[in-house]
Amino acid sequence: GVYNHGSGNAINTDVYNSTIIGERNYINQFSSNNIVAGDSNTINSISNTLLNGTYGDAKYNNSQVLGGNQDDDILGERQSILLLAGADTTNSTYTRAYINDDGSTLFNVEDNSIVAYTAHTIAVRTGGTASGAKGDFKYWIERGAVVSRGGTLTLSRTRDTIASDGTTTGWNVNSDVDGTKFYVEVKGKNNIDLKWIVRFEISEMRTGI
Repeated sequence: GVYNHGSGNAINTDVYNSTIIGERNYINQFSSNNIVAGDSNTINSISNTLLNGTYGDAKYNNSQVLGGNQDDDILGERQSILLLAGADTTNSTYTRAYINDDGSTLFNVEDNSIVAYTAHTIAVRTGGTASGAKGDFKYWIERGAVVSRGGTLTLSRTRDTIASDGTTTGWNVNSDVDGTKFYVEVKGKNNIDLKWIVRFEISEMRTGI
C-alpha cells in the first residue's frame, strides 16, 4: 500500500509500499519502496529511494536525492544525489561500473546542466592466480565536473590515490562520457579477480548555460 499524508500529491498506478509526506509530490507508475518528504518532488518509476526537499527529481534505484529549490525553479534545478555503482574485473581491460552493478544503467547528464561529482572507488581482490593475495585493495577519490551544452558533454577531473595495500600494480579508475551518459570505468590486471564499488556524490544544476 501507499501512505499519503498531505495535499495535492499524485500517485500513479502500480505503486507499492511507498510513503509520501508533503504536498504536490508525484510518484510515477511501476515504483515501489520509496519515501518522499517535501514539496513538488517526483519519483520516476524506480524503487528503494529516499527523496526529500523541494522539486527533487529521482531517477535511479537505491538512491538518495535532496532537492533545494523554490516554487519558481524547474524540477531538479538544484539537487544532490547519492548513488552506488559496481563492477567485477578479471583482466586489464577497462570496464564500466554500472549504477547498482545492474549491467546497464549509467548516469544521464541532462541537457544544459552541470554535474559536479566526487567518486570514491574501492577495488578488492577476491581471487586469481597472478602475484598478490586475496584482500589486496586500493582506494581512489576522483573529483570533477561534467557540463552539457546542447547535448554535448565536456568532462574535467582530478584523481588521487588515497590508500592501498598489497600488490595493486596496474589497477586504475577513470571517468568518461558516452553520448549523454557519464560513468567511471575501472581496470584491474590479467588473472586477478577484483570487485569494485563506486560511491557517487553528485551536485546537479539544471539551467540554461
